[in-house]
Amino acid sequence: MATATSSTDLFTAPVIDPIEDLGEVGIEQPRVELSERAEELAGGILGQAPAVSPKKRAYFVVTAKEGDLALRTPERDRDREMNMEILRRQGYEVTLFKSNRAFFDHIKQDPSRVDLLVIADHGNPTRVGDLRVKDESIVSHDSNLTEEERVNGFQNLRPILNKDSILLFHACLAGNKTVENNIARVASRILPQTDVYACQYLTLYEPGFEYKLDEDKGVVIDTINYGFAGTQGEDALGLVKPAIYRNGEELTGQPAAALPPPRSNPRRFSRCNPYVVGALAVAAIAAIVGIGAWYYSKAS
Repeated sequence: MATATSSTDLFTAPVIDPIEDLGEVGIEQPRVELSERAEELAGGILGQAPAVSPKKRAYFVVTAKEGDLALRTPERDRDREMNMEILRRQGYEVTLFKSNRAFFDHIKQDPSRVDLLVIADHGNPTRVGDLRVKDESIVSHDSNLTEEERVNGFQNLRPILNKDSILLFHACLAGNKTVENNIARVASRILPQTDVYACQYLTLYEPGFEYKLDEDKGVVIDTINYGFAGTQGEDALGLVKPAIYRNGEELTGQPAAALPPPRSNPRRFSRCNPYVVGALAVAAIAAIVGIGAWYYSKAS
């Protein structure tokens, strides 16, 4: 299996880190070089009083290895830590898994409902990480899982993902509507009460979360913004709303986004590498952090 803002008591709740190569998800302040305004916004949200609300759970499954230019550079790890910290600030119990084996072992022991499940890995319209669309099912190619888990593991997520849960694919092209049976649409048929969020584009950086107030749960995720690279090249940088699928239907009415033109490397789609350096990187990170912080300040 293969992302930014919202698990109980915010500073005492444990963060489960089964493999430890990312270290404990604790954050002091954004450690990236942001614009002055973005630093102000991020500082404001981290300075807010902790949210008080019923327990909400967020699981991140990030199987990419350290040094992966799309998902596991120091900059990407810091962005993810920021997302997790802000989620905790909104009352979410955040758990990070760095292998499918650890994730499946955990949900067998604790099959509690999950409000947000993030699967982060390389993707294309019919795959995310080890997950592949097979007819109307999604199967895994992870050799560390049992045969049963590889064949039925995704379908067995139904007990933990139900009404009001969000499944977020943090992967390139996972929701692209030019492919009828893209992995996001198929996932939404398998989990019909769960909203499946996915991007139609080549994604960049961690997604940025926007929030709303819920009478029963307090602050909850409203929508998600992706940083993306346009079809004209990686210098075409911007923010875009997700495609959202529920029970096989795409809810936002977005037009289909053209797939990027093929390149000489046949692994273009199978190993999407959305790494951009320099001023564009700083601008995109600042924008994503700013959106999440700004929205929460309004909701509060």
